[in-house]
Amino acid sequence: MATITDHPKNVFRYHKAISEWMYLVESGKFLACKEQHQLIEYVKKKLNEPGVYIDNKKIDKVIERSERYFFELHPFQQFFIAFVVGVYTKDNTLLFDEYLFLSGRGTGKNGLLSALIFNLPEVNNVKNYNVDIVATTEKQAKTSFEDVFDLIDSNEKLKKHFKHTKKLITHKKTRSKIEYHTSNARSKDGLRSGAIVFDEIHEFENDDLINVFSSGLGKKAFPRLFYLTTDGFVRGGFLDSMKEIVKGIFSGEVTTSKLLPFVFKLDSLEEVHDKKNWVKAIPRLVYDSVLMNQVEKEYNKALQSSSKMIEFLTKRMNIPTQDAFTAVAEWDDILATDQEIPDLTNAQCVGAIDYADIRDFVSCGLLFRVGEKRYFLQHSFICHKSLKLTKFKFDIDRAVEEGWATIIYDDMILPEYPAQWFVEQKKKYNILEVAADSWRYSLLKDKFEEYNIKVKEVRNGPITHGKLAGLVDSLFSLKNIVFGKDFMMRWYTNNVYVKFDSKGNKTYEKIEPKTRKTDGFMAFIHALSIEPPYKPPVRRPNRRLKSVVGN
Repeated sequence: MATITDHPKNVFRYHKAISEWMYLVESGKFLACKEQHQLIEYVKKKLNEPGVYIDNKKIDKVIERSERYFFELHPFQQFFIAFVVGVYTKDNTLLFDEYLFLSGRGTGKNGLLSALIFNLPEVNNVKNYNVDIVATTEKQAKTSFEDVFDLIDSNEKLKKHFKHTKKLITHKKTRSKIEYHTSNARSKDGLRSGAIVFDEIHEFENDDLINVFSSGLGKKAFPRLFYLTTDGFVRGGFLDSMKEIVKGIFSGEVTTSKLLPFVFKLDSLEEVHDKKNWVKAIPRLVYDSVLMNQVEKEYNKALQSSSKMIEFLTKRMNIPTQDAFTAVAEWDDILATDQEIPDLTNAQCVGAIDYADIRDFVSCGLLFRVGEKRYFLQHSFICHKSLKLTKFKFDIDRAVEEGWATIIYDDMILPEYPAQWFVEQKKKYNILEVAADSWRYSLLKDKFEEYNIKVKEVRNGPITHGKLAGLVDSLFSLKNIVFGKDFMMRWYTNNVYVKFDSKGNKTYEKIEPKTRKTDGFMAFIHALSIEPPYKPPVRRPNRRLKSVVGN
């Protein structure tokens, strides 16, 4: 590893904390991922904008205090601190005021955060510059808060500058408070924060918590937002939306963001098998042999277990991974279902309903076939009681608002509701018949026939699933299944895994029984089982063209 004395003198164009990390990445002396190289190019352009200046004294002070009270900072940590506290624009605002720190478990994000929140109250000498830490669990929210509390509690000199309790730390000179929060998105509106830290955002299904807590930001000078996280297993949530913003920033498509994307990850799944690459996701491995030994142990265990390997890749290496042998589809293929749906008015289709639990979720759908494409339009009915009993890992309010779901305020979802939905759809589409699982077929049959809707009983389980598995695989891999803007169908699909029995037969099962639902996907499977075979259009000769050629 290069040290400060190894650098050519001309590389220090900026503050040492900035230039050193730039040099290590660009020279290849520190093995870094594609996103780190993109970041260096991006910040160079930003630093060269007119009026941008670096406050060397602030950077030096925060680094010195952090190392005096916490731990020695490595080059990547000093680089991050420099942009948080010391880089400004010509109008005396921060060049970056949002910071995404996305790295593998073990990087030391919370330790670095502890040093930052200790310093932030007096960096810019702003009165009442409150720092709020937000996480989904109390244990996570308290991690950095307790680091600072323990530091103050063990240092008589610091006690003169801070008041500290187990719930609140106050910087006496600026009257700035440090607090932690673990409440739902409706309970903390109106905070007057200077800086807000959202910890482990991979657990956030949506941006509700972000919006509520950050609504009061901007009432103090130099507002800051931090997003700290490893990757996780919630797909389509807030972290995935942040990743798209990062891609836009580096590609130049997003030009107005003030986000600093500090991302560490492997560049590909295959890199995991060469341990020299692990520093791309966990840069601290270079400096910590104990951590390296622990990661090596986890990797060796992961080689013997697909579930452990998925955990290792996702949490340590920042490569969110599904088991290729069990996932119904890769996440990128599920995302590819977001294609435009053409006008299908009067088009022929088959319907389907998954009516497994009348006190939970019921999904209806229509399946259209146009060439090799399948278009699936779904709608779900949700019993209000199930929402009181279970916290689903999904944005129910958004689904209702966008028209993908309806909440039913009865004790159960009666057949009347899906029957009326199909009646409304018949006004626009030519529905041949509706597939229903034999489990609830008898309950649905009479009501649907009352509305003149033809219902066909279908079998569910290994026989049906096995027959359709090849078709399902090809539809996703060839990007031929289309859900349009229906993010709820993508959630349903991502909750499904393929189970193999001893004979290799496949069934589609739910990944996690309580907080994930698969009803929409099962309705899709029912519909596929009764769709008519594809008939290519009859190509008739163009008589007019033939007569012209003949002449």
